[in-house]
Amino acid sequence: MAESALDAVVAGEGDRTIVEILAGHQLAEIDGIYWRDGDDIIANSPRALIPNLDDLAMPAWDLYPIDEYRSRVTKIITKYPPLNTIEFSRGCVFKCDFCGSKNTMGLGYRKKSPERCAEEMAILESLGYREALLTDDIFTSDNNWAIRVCEEISRRDLKIKWTCTNGIRVDSANDKLFKAMKSAGCYRVHFGFESGNDEVLKQFGKGGKATLQQGVEAVRLARQAGLETWGMFMLGLSADTEQTMQDTIRYARRAPVDVKKLGITVPFPGTPMFNDLRLAGRMKTYDWDDYNVYNETSSIFDHPNLSWDIIQKYYKDAYMDIYYKNPAYILRRLWRGIRTGEMFLDMYYAVKFYFLLNKKTNSVHEEKYGYREQWQPLSVDPESIGVYEPPKARKTAEVFQ
Repeated sequence: MAESALDAVVAGEGDRTIVEILAGHQLAEIDGIYWRDGDDIIANSPRALIPNLDDLAMPAWDLYPIDEYRSRVTKIITKYPPLNTIEFSRGCVFKCDFCGSKNTMGLGYRKKSPERCAEEMAILESLGYREALLTDDIFTSDNNWAIRVCEEISRRDLKIKWTCTNGIRVDSANDKLFKAMKSAGCYRVHFGFESGNDEVLKQFGKGGKATLQQGVEAVRLARQAGLETWGMFMLGLSADTEQTMQDTIRYARRAPVDVKKLGITVPFPGTPMFNDLRLAGRMKTYDWDDYNVYNETSSIFDHPNLSWDIIQKYYKDAYMDIYYKNPAYILRRLWRGIRTGEMFLDMYYAVKFYFLLNKKTNSVHEEKYGYREQWQPLSVDPESIGVYEPPKARKTAEVFQ
């Protein structure tokens, strides 16, 4: 039998699985894990998703070293340290081919009650936290529920600030919602633009529901409500070509958001993108350490339409084009810095980021990971990997009730 819980890997939603492991249950009796029995790797039955998130215990934020969340968080991320994360809902009803959230949270949408959300905010505030980072995938997609959450936070007169940072969908933008978020202490929203080409948006799974024009309108509404805006863009999407990446960079260049962030797409294991690439023989490694958004993506897979020289060239040039060769953005950011008193901070990060763009970063393999000697030896046979099918979506009436 397995020697210890270090021989187990939790799959899917882990809240109750981890509790059973820590309680000393036999690994063979715990749903939702893969574990090692000698040289064999055993897959237990999947763990059912938690239907009512209000049943979860309150996070033990009182055990966190709050000073670490004050001194070790960059001012790019937080304006009001100390900062901690918070969750109001889980899952997503959309099917973007690069997104791995369905592997853990299922295809569907579960929400905590507005009262529970406000209570969690109140606990964070009582412990001395001044800001919360909301980790939800699609917090704004159910406008009516999200507004009720904000109204409950406002009703309790909480002073804690928060940001909606996981890249909300532009088709969920709503003037009333943004005003309610602002009143409840939210000061920043991130938009998941992904691509600057409508056809690419359709092909990877947004299905035409989120368009470039909706992105422009979403930013306008958020800025009108007094919220800071960030834009999230991706290069190397499944359907990308050199032309569509140019479209994305042009769109990012003109988007009137305060901060613009680009990433090279990573086909995380279990996603439709990963499965398609594996079946086409384009995966280059099954060492899961390589599947990191800050690693050299070229070591993971070969893109069906683009060479890595082209993708990496556009990635580096994109930041120069959207920031340092963009007079409209520079003037807008300068004016914002004067209004907010953050001009010198902006200048500091602008210089730091410029040098970062022109410096080779360390490989992810140089990072320090706990218990590496226990999990590193796990080898993977590519032929043994099945095509992952996430749990079926709940009925629409259940999703947005």
